[in-house]
Amino acid sequence: MEEAENIITKLQTALKKEGDFPASAKIVQEIQQIVNDPNGSSRELANLILKEPSLTTRLLHLVNSSYYKRTGTITTISGAILQLGLKQISELCSGLVLLQKFIPLARRNTEFTDALKRFICTALLSSVLSTVSAKENSKQIEEGYLAGCFSALGTLLLAYYFPEIYSAAIKRVNTQKETLSAAIFSITGLSTETLSIEVLKALELPENYVTLLNTENSEGAAIIHSANTVSNAIMDMVSEEEFLKLVSEVATKLELSEEIIKETIATLPSLFREHCLALDIPLPDLPEIFTSDTELPDYIKEIEASFEAMEPHTAIVTAVMEALIMKLNYKRVVLFDNTLQLKMQLGEKAISLPKPNSALNEALQSGKVIFEGKAPFDDSENFVILPIGFNQSCNALILADKAIAQDPPKNEIQALAEILDRSNRQK
Repeated sequence: MEEAENIITKLQTALKKEGDFPASAKIVQEIQQIVNDPNGSSRELANLILKEPSLTTRLLHLVNSSYYKRTGTITTISGAILQLGLKQISELCSGLVLLQKFIPLARRNTEFTDALKRFICTALLSSVLSTVSAKENSKQIEEGYLAGCFSALGTLLLAYYFPEIYSAAIKRVNTQKETLSAAIFSITGLSTETLSIEVLKALELPENYVTLLNTENSEGAAIIHSANTVSNAIMDMVSEEEFLKLVSEVATKLELSEEIIKETIATLPSLFREHCLALDIPLPDLPEIFTSDTELPDYIKEIEASFEAMEPHTAIVTAVMEALIMKLNYKRVVLFDNTLQLKMQLGEKAISLPKPNSALNEALQSGKVIFEGKAPFDDSENFVILPIGFNQSCNALILADKAIAQDPPKNEIQALAEILDRSNRQK
């Protein structure tokens, strides 16, 4: 077993040799300085972000994803700051800067892919848990996405610079049923927290995050620890019994109900998929080890089974359109291509061309499910628009309108949209 000090020294040396990663860390420092400066302005932050074209593009993709999007499509960095606020944009930018270096390697589907999935999952869960905890407990919790990134950064860089050590740790996870943190400690003598702290120090990243990782009893530390633990449990596909026990422990630690923790975890697979699409990181989907208590109806399971059986994309699209008519009681379903030309209709026929600048345009630009907005047709009512492909992958739309029911089952429609997206990516 390599001595802990030796590994830390090698890691620090590797970081100093890598010109681009310290440069990325410097950008993070500059972003955090602007945010923490009482005189810092949104214009300063926008100008700094605009100096990095790839960062600008990825940030705009991300803020237009359904998790962050609050109004119409955001097309400028200043607009993103206005909508989400200086603090949240700075956190997202800092996380994106750290991620950019690893995207090429992620495409090779090595064990580093596993580490990157854990890293993103931890960051997202830390963000969501911070939001939920602040809302439920009426607390102002600053730590979120970036804190999750920093907490998992040591493990990610261990996988990047020392793949043989990470590979050995994963082997112990699979064969000896250790947690990843325990396996890394068994091999290196270092905790994952220590690894991350040493990386933050070597890169001279904000001291307050080092303090946070060194603290055991704060609300922020509890959220980060919970996010890491749950993320690793999802990736390691622990048993249902183990996972339910973990949910109970996290609920107690964060002073939240088990139901809220379950609902939060249930959002992760779709949130992770959307996040990776927005960032153009080709990672496999998270395993859905834990899903919502709301059971999806059989017709959705049948369409899902057709997709898993590799049926043609056109067959999946047709099945979704038929389900909107037969199962969800929409009277008219229309398929549009990416120029909003009508390609196929079921049910009542459209008697005119769609209206300009309607909700169809918003759906096409955002690649999101749309439930409201300017009606596509003069006689449209109670409509929904499903993108075929989320975010920038959207290349067609399905409009369903004239519903008998006033309130569409959003969970079922979202599930149909997710199947369309997965089919679109594999066609």
